Amino acid sequence: MTQMLNRRETNEPKAPVEIDNRERLIRLGYFVAIVLVLAIVTGFSPFLGVIGTLIAIVMLHEFGHFITAKWAGMKVSEYFFGFGPRLWSIKKGETEYGVKAIPVGGYVRILGMNNLEQVDPADEPRTYRQKSYPRRMSVAVAGSAMHFLLAFLLLATMCSPSTAMSCTTGERSRRTSRAMPTSPSSSSSSAATTC
Repeated sequence: MTQMLNRRETNEPKAPVEIDNRERLIRLGYFVAIVLVLAIVTGFSPFLGVIGTLIAIVMLHEFGHFITAKWAGMKVSEYFFGFGPRLWSIKKGETEYGVKAIPVGGYVRILGMNNLEQVDPADEPRTYRQKSYPRRMSVAVAGSAMHFLLAFLLLATMCSPSTAMSCTTGERSRRTSRAMPTSPSSSSSSAATTC
């Protein structure tokens, strides 16, 4: 009987151990260094640019939710890349920003997204569930809207006069084609497909 009581006492939840940001930053540095070394050793390094771009796309998607929730007056408590245990985080104002160990996505935690969530009564007016339908919808759609904005910016950049690329075929524009000797048929086709 005494063993059961002792076991119950040891199973009581303990207060979370506070880790300073310097230690978390060192852990994040180790994690990034291990990934870089593994990428170089395995010959995976050319794909780091693709992985970096995917991370940027995910975080810009989450930024769409984040900025729209802030604009709508909702309380955003977390803005993280990854899932699982924290590698590094910093709290600025009421929001904690950081990186978690499993790099398969990101998330923004907005108070009151779940109707069963317990919220401090002082924060209740700033919850997702207390905002009007148009404001909630704008937060929900903001991530996808960010993808459309990114696509438009990439298209505008690729078809700008300074890049001299064709919007439809990917060929050089007429200005570049005139500088290079080409056959008559190729110059007429590129003239019809420029931006």
